[in-house]
Amino acid sequence: MSRGSSGSANRLVKQSGNHMERTTYLVIASCCALAACIPLANAQESTRHETRSGILDFEANGYPTDETVTRVREEIDYQRAVQAYIHFVPAVAIMQWRNAHFGPLGGKAGDLIVYRTTEQKLPIITANDTTTYVITFAELSDTGGLLMYEVPPGPTGGGINDLWQRTVSDTGMVGPDRGKGGKFLIVLDGTKVPENHGADFVVTSKTSTILIGTRILTPDPVEGQRILNAHKIHGLGKESAIRIFEAPNRDWEGHHPRGLEYWKVVHQSIDLNPLEERDMAVLQGLKNLGIEKGKPFNPTAAQKKMLEEAALVGETWAMGNSFLKPNPVKHWTDDPKSQWQFILFMQSPLDQMAKTHMEIDARTAYTYEAITVTEASTMNLVDAGIQYLAAYKDDAGKWLDGAKAYELVVPKDVPMLNFWSVVLYDNDTRCMIVNPQGKTEVNSRQKLVKNADGSVRLVFSPTKPDGVPDANWIQTNPKKGFFAYFRWYSPSKAFFDRSWKMGNIKEIR
Repeated sequence: MSRGSSGSANRLVKQSGNHMERTTYLVIASCCALAACIPLANAQESTRHETRSGILDFEANGYPTDETVTRVREEIDYQRAVQAYIHFVPAVAIMQWRNAHFGPLGGKAGDLIVYRTTEQKLPIITANDTTTYVITFAELSDTGGLLMYEVPPGPTGGGINDLWQRTVSDTGMVGPDRGKGGKFLIVLDGTKVPENHGADFVVTSKTSTILIGTRILTPDPVEGQRILNAHKIHGLGKESAIRIFEAPNRDWEGHHPRGLEYWKVVHQSIDLNPLEERDMAVLQGLKNLGIEKGKPFNPTAAQKKMLEEAALVGETWAMGNSFLKPNPVKHWTDDPKSQWQFILFMQSPLDQMAKTHMEIDARTAYTYEAITVTEASTMNLVDAGIQYLAAYKDDAGKWLDGAKAYELVVPKDVPMLNFWSVVLYDNDTRCMIVNPQGKTEVNSRQKLVKNADGSVRLVFSPTKPDGVPDANWIQTNPKKGFFAYFRWYSPSKAFFDRSWKMGNIKEIR
């Protein structure tokens, strides 16, 4: 009762004789009548709730029905599977290339495979078609947790990534060696580093699976071959000759597999690498779906169906998260209509952790459409490194469509010391487009035809319009979407201060 009601009751109690008793009975009777009109707090009826997860039924005693428990349990397993798909996007991309290296490409640990031609690079996610890639893979658990990588001096730009595409170290011109070369001792986390190791730089990987890659940035083939041959990779104190060979033109897929194949690669990555605390909650969900470290992956029919559906939904989210970013970071921010945006916006590629959260969305946005991350790529290095901008839509805000004709006018004096390039990619595979023309890229090293004002007009279309020079045209594929990357190699000050601007890709009507 309220304080006033309590006071009234006290006054009634203070009265004497039968009148007090009659009044007391009257108060008690009134309270009982009132209680009969109000349901008891613990009295319940069976209830039903309509949710996006389906209908949830509860019995009168408050317990959910058996059917509801089963439905919710399956729904949570499914939700966890979708989240697991998203979580493993960077790892599966690395494993896909790793498996090709040790499989159809014929490589062994430490073998340097050279990707030079368009055909050799076609399976690589958003590769460029200008510079030569030199790639190898290794399992640190197979080398006692220690691996020496010797980088020769010269114009190279590369790095070491772990399974999750976290930067272990940059190398070459943007690495700690600054293009002067050096010995990098790669240490599996927890492995004791011996004294007198002889390395110039000691770096740590939290995963056994690592990718070592570099780009040889000189156009001189003789100099490029010298740099290539000078690379060395070996166990500590176990220097031996390595093989260096051109990637064979064999079928392999670098983009993420679909359906149950995706989960097979997830299971493989879990088996090969140490478990990390940050992954444990995701691994609990996968355990309920038949994916567990050290155990075979033999999902039931129901688990297969759930995993396949989760892969479809997870990839659909990843595609939208990459191509239609919720909060795109645009380069020319003073132009709200600009379609050019950054593809990498993680705050820390070293650990993929922001101050308040793990950068799952930013990490997935990048690693769904690209592969390997360097610390330098997130830094504003004037006259060094590489900067990327991507366009997925035209000037009118519509998806780029291979059935339509477009133009891109590149103004004169592109701010770079080295060169610039534009590459078109298939939106389904995120790899370079395959067209009858056999061409995927235009760049400033080519003999492009310029306009009178020094600008360059590029055309992307299924057939070449009249008057368009062959050098300035890239053929697109009808019924297929595409997107474009514009790369600056060693971008200069005007790129960063935004004093040089470029317009959108526009449809030619």
